[in-house]
Amino acid sequence: MVEESTASGSELRTSISLKDAFHAQIEEGLERSGMFIYLIDREYRFQYISSTAARSIGKSPEEIVGRTPSQVGIPFEVIGDIQGLVDAVLTGGKAIRGTFHANVKGGEQFEFDATPIFAGGPEPIAVLALVFDRTTQLQERKALEAIARINDLVRSSLDTEELVSKTVSAVSGALDDDCFAMVIDNGGKWLTRTSTQRTGEADKGLSSKAIRIISRLIDSGRTVNIPDASKDPRFIQDASVNIRTGSILAIPAMVSERVKTSLIFARRNTRPFNYFEIGLGEKIASSVAVAIKDQLMLQELKASNSERENLMATLARESEKLTSILDATPVAIGLFESDGEDYRLTLCNSIFRNRALSSAPRPLEGRRADEMARAEEVVACRKLIEAAFKTGQTQVSQEYIHSSGEAEYPAQVMITPISVDPPSFLLVAVNISELVNARKQLEEYAAKIEAERARLRAMIDSLPVGVVLVDANGKVLEANDKRTEVWGAKVVKDRIEEHVHSVRAKWSNNGMPVPKDGWPITRALKNGEFIKGEMIDVIRPDRRHGTLLLSAAPIHDSKGGRIGAVGIQQDVTEQRQLEHDALEAKERAEMYLDLLTHDIQGYNAAISGYIQLAMVKDKQGKRKDELQKALDSITASTELIDTMRKIQQVEMHNDAHGQMELTSMLEEVISDVQVIGGDRAHIKSIIMSESYTMASPMIREAFWNILINSVKHSEGEVHITIRQNRCYDGGREYHKFIIEDDGPGIPDDVKPKVFLRKYRGRTKAQGSGLGLYLTKRLVEVHGGRIWVEDRVTGDHSKGARFIVHLPAVATPAECLSSVKDMI
Repeated sequence: MVEESTASGSELRTSISLKDAFHAQIEEGLERSGMFIYLIDREYRFQYISSTAARSIGKSPEEIVGRTPSQVGIPFEVIGDIQGLVDAVLTGGKAIRGTFHANVKGGEQFEFDATPIFAGGPEPIAVLALVFDRTTQLQERKALEAIARINDLVRSSLDTEELVSKTVSAVSGALDDDCFAMVIDNGGKWLTRTSTQRTGEADKGLSSKAIRIISRLIDSGRTVNIPDASKDPRFIQDASVNIRTGSILAIPAMVSERVKTSLIFARRNTRPFNYFEIGLGEKIASSVAVAIKDQLMLQELKASNSERENLMATLARESEKLTSILDATPVAIGLFESDGEDYRLTLCNSIFRNRALSSAPRPLEGRRADEMARAEEVVACRKLIEAAFKTGQTQVSQEYIHSSGEAEYPAQVMITPISVDPPSFLLVAVNISELVNARKQLEEYAAKIEAERARLRAMIDSLPVGVVLVDANGKVLEANDKRTEVWGAKVVKDRIEEHVHSVRAKWSNNGMPVPKDGWPITRALKNGEFIKGEMIDVIRPDRRHGTLLLSAAPIHDSKGGRIGAVGIQQDVTEQRQLEHDALEAKERAEMYLDLLTHDIQGYNAAISGYIQLAMVKDKQGKRKDELQKALDSITASTELIDTMRKIQQVEMHNDAHGQMELTSMLEEVISDVQVIGGDRAHIKSIIMSESYTMASPMIREAFWNILINSVKHSEGEVHITIRQNRCYDGGREYHKFIIEDDGPGIPDDVKPKVFLRKYRGRTKAQGSGLGLYLTKRLVEVHGGRIWVEDRVTGDHSKGARFIVHLPAVATPAECLSSVKDMI
C-alpha cells in the first residue's frame, strides 16, 4: 500500500509538472505571438485571463480573476468599450471581430476576436476574447515604408545634401518618434538635418549641440538607447545644451571609412525604444547607409569613368541590398552577364518578373532572354546590346508593343553596358502607356491649337483693318497683311516698340509729336488702358503721309493677368480728306445760302413794295386780281426762304435751349393763327396746367405749322381742338399735346409721307411742302415725338389728329417745393 501510495504521489507530481510545463509553453507562445486571452461572464467578471494579458494591466492573473474591470483599475473609457463588446456578443450570440487602438503606451494597435461561450443552453454564458497585438507589425510596416522611400531616393539624381534632407523627411516618424535627426561626418565635415513630427513645436526637439554630443557617443559604432535624456548626466553637465525630449535612440551606420552617419530618433515622452524598434531602426540605418553609399559612388562615377569597374564590384557586393531598392523602382530592371555563350539574367526586380512571359520557367535568374520574351523582342534587344558595347553608351530602343502573354502595352528598352570582362549590361524596360497617351493628347492639343491659330489668322486676314497681336514683352505674335498696307512696311521688328518708333508721328488734334510711350498699343500693354479711335498723322517708312485711326486693348488670361495686347489700325487718310472737302463745301454752301436768302429777301421786299404801290395807283381795280396773285407769290417766296432759314438753324443746332412754358406760347400761336383764319377758323384750347420743357424759341414753329396747315387745307369752316396732359413713355415723363380738326383729313397712304421734305400731298392749297418736315425735325431735336392719325378711327375723311410728345421738366413751383423739402 505504501508503495502504491508512493507511486500514486510520484505520478501526481509528474502530472502537475507536465501541466505546469505545458502551461508555461502556452504562456511563452502567447508572449511570442502577442496574443491576450480573456474569458468574461455576463456580470463582466473575468473568469480567466492569460498571464500576458494580466501583465499588460500591471497585475497577476490571481488579482484579476473573479473581479470586474472597474475593480482591477481599468480606465473608465475602456470599461465602457469592454462592457459594450460583451453585451453585443451575448445579445447577438455571434462572434465579433475588429481592431482598436490604445494610446496608453503610444501607437499600439490590436485586433480582437470575441466569441460567445454556451454551456448546453440556448443563451451564452460568457465571452471568450482573443486579442492580438499588431503593434510590431504596424511598426515594421512603417519602417519598411520608410526603407521604400529611401530606395526611391536612390533612383533620383540628388547631391548628398539633398539626399540627406529628403531622407530625413522619409524616415521621420518611422519608429513613432516625435523628432528625427540625421548626422553625417564626411571626413570631419559635419552635415546635420532635423525633422519634427509635431507641427508648431519645432523648438521642442533636439538642439544641434545635443545632436553632436549624441553623435560622439556612438562613435564607438554601437547603438545608444537613452530612456530619459533630460536626466542623463552627459547632457545635464553641459548647460548650453537645450534638451526638451525624453527617450532617444541613436544608431550608427558606417557608409565608408571616411564617411559615417548617425540616425537619431527622439520621443517627447520617456517611453524607451524596445528591442524590436531598435532592430527596425538598424534596418533603416542600413538602408540609409546603402543609399548614401550608392549616391557617393554614383557621384564618383560621374567624376571619373575610370572608376566604373570598382563601382560595379561594390554594387555586386551590395546586390542583396540593391534588390530591395530595385523592387521599389516602378520600371522593369534586369542585370545580364555573359557565360561565354549567351547572356543570362543574374539579378532583376519584381516588376521585371511580372512582365516576363507568363510561360517562362521560374525562377528567372540564370535564364536566357529568349526564354523570357518574344522572339522579335529578343532580336531587337540583341541589336541594342551590340551597339551599346560598340559605343560604350546607353542605347534606347524605338517604341514597341510588349506582351507578357496576358497583357500588351507600349514599351521602350534601354541597354547600358556595365563591364566588358566579363560582358554584362543593365536592361531597363519602361511601360510608356501614359507617355504614349500623353503624347497623343499633346498632338491632339497641338492640332487644335494649330487649327485655332489658322482660324484666327484667317479671321485677322479677312478684317478690313490692320491688326497686330503682341505678347507681354511686346514681341509681335501676329500681324495681318492689311496692317502692312496701312503701315506702309512689313512688320520685321521683333518688338512693337522698335516698329512704332521707326516712324514719325504727331497727334492729329493738336499737332504735337507722339511720345515713345504714347502709342495706343504701348499704353494698352504697359498700363492696361483701353484706347478707342485716336487719330495720328504719320510719315510712313515708304515716305507717304497719312492719317491713322488707332485703337488698342490689353489681353488678359483667365486669372486677370495681362499677357499681351491687340492693336487695330485703320487708314483714314482718304476719309479725312473727304471730310475736310465736305466741310469746306458745306461752309461754302451755307455762305451761298446766306447770301442768296439775304439778297432774295431784299428783292422780294422791293417787289412787294412795288406791287403794293401799283395796287394803290390802280384806283379802278382793273388789275387787282393780277397784282394780288403777284403779291401772294412774293409772300409765299418770302415764307419759303424763312422756312429754309429755320430748317438750317435746326440742322446746325444754332439755337440756345432754355426752360420754356408751352401753355402761354401755345396761346400766342392760337391768336396768330386765328387772325389769319378769320371767321372760318374756330380754335378751342383745353389745357389743364402750365407745361414746362427745355426748348428753343423755334419750338413755336412746330405748333404754328400744325395749326396753320389745318386752316389752309380746309375749304370751309374748320374746328380745331387742342388738349394737353402728361404721359410716360420709356420711363420718362412727357407733355402730350393732341391737336385735332374736322377738316378733309389725311388718307392712310399719305400719312407716312406728310413729314417728308417737299411733300405736298393732294391739297389745292399753296405751300412749299416744308412745314411739317420742319415741325418733325423741331420736335425730334427737342427729344420728342410726333405722329398723325385719324380723328375718328377708321375714317380719315372726318379729320386729322396730330399728337406731339415733348419732355417735361419741373415747374418753378415744383423746384421750390423740392428745395424746401431738402431744407
